[in-house]
Amino acid sequence: MWRIHTFIFVSLLGLAMAQAQPLSLGPHEHGVGQFNIVLDGNELLLELLAPAGDIAGFEHMPVTVKERMTVWRVAAQLAKAERQFALPEAAGCALVKAEVDGEQMEAIGHKHEDGHDHGHAAPAQGMHAHAEYHAVYRYTCARPQALGQIDVKLFGQYKALGKLRWQAVLSDGARAGEVTGNAPRVVLR
Repeated sequence: MWRIHTFIFVSLLGLAMAQAQPLSLGPHEHGVGQFNIVLDGNELLLELLAPAGDIAGFEHMPVTVKERMTVWRVAAQLAKAERQFALPEAAGCALVKAEVDGEQMEAIGHKHEDGHDHGHAAPAQGMHAHAEYHAVYRYTCARPQALGQIDVKLFGQYKALGKLRWQAVLSDGARAGEVTGNAPRVVLR
């Protein structure tokens, strides 16, 4: 997972430097998530960062059984890429791997694949935290040139999520914009 994060960060850093603008995901903002897209050859990486309050309905670390079950349910839902995004069939993209993590998941015992917590120390019980969910989806696309758009399906499932700010790094350049429940399509080409 660390290599994917580094690849996305380096790609977006290159994008920001090329456009002479500072790279910043900005402050934690309720109702607003970040969606990063990197297409390198026929490998497609999608990265989603969203406030836990918008995804799970609460930001604090889960304490009750109901809150813990909500975290597990949300993690399972987010891992189902086909419920989050729709890619053009013509692109022939196949999901290789989906990874989901976040402070709430770590608080209930979720371990990363490599067994490390990567510095996401959970706050003590009862402390307010600005927790987020982080999901990375890796695809291989048979015809990446046919990947002209991505439809975002998150808004129907997570009503508190109002918009996603997106950035894309593609072979022919970079793009950025916003999508909402009323306009959920990311246009790449």
